[in-house]
Amino acid sequence: MVARVFDRLARNQTRLTPTLTNHRVVDTPSSVRTDDPRHRYFPAQIRQLWEMTMREVYLKDRPAEQAASRRELFERRLRLVAELDRAGVPLLAGTDTGTSYVMPGFGLHDELELLSQAGLSGMSILRAATLEPARQLGLRDHGTVERGKVADLVLLDADPLRDIRNTTRIGAVFVRGRLIDRAQRQRMLDDVITAAREAVPAAARVAGCACHPSASPALHH
Repeated sequence: MVARVFDRLARNQTRLTPTLTNHRVVDTPSSVRTDDPRHRYFPAQIRQLWEMTMREVYLKDRPAEQAASRRELFERRLRLVAELDRAGVPLLAGTDTGTSYVMPGFGLHDELELLSQAGLSGMSILRAATLEPARQLGLRDHGTVERGKVADLVLLDADPLRDIRNTTRIGAVFVRGRLIDRAQRQRMLDDVITAAREAVPAAARVAGCACHPSASPALHH
């Protein structure tokens, strides 16, 4: 039965987005690093919201048996992703930003690493982050490096096919053919840190993920 479903998904080119970064938080919250240095790019109010949601929603009243079963569920998710890939089902790299500790931008690199942990090859992972999203969105001038296509590119200092974590070793970025070099990127990141430090408290009232839309524990299921 499962094989037939996978075969149909592959034949129809039905694309799936595993969002493993989201499930890692929900299924194995104790594995999430809450002192990640990348958190400095986010306002204190956002970080406090993450901490509160982690404490009151994902960790509170979770007995050891439930924690163990959710860890097993996450391992099953990893195996399912690998089975889908082997069956030829096209996958998309997505993160479900909005879940606590799933960081916009950085989260994509985390998702790629989790896809690697699931057993996907480097090429399959890169396709999930480039070619397949372009195909899903009907963007024929994106997704591959070819003459005549939009020059949205990253140049890396190491080969991501050897280690997918090398996608974080960015040497230069091209946006529609315009170079953003290392120094300019650093200035942009520094500006983000400054903006995060100066953010007003109203930022704490941002909506959560679709399943946890409010920061109030009383409204969480």
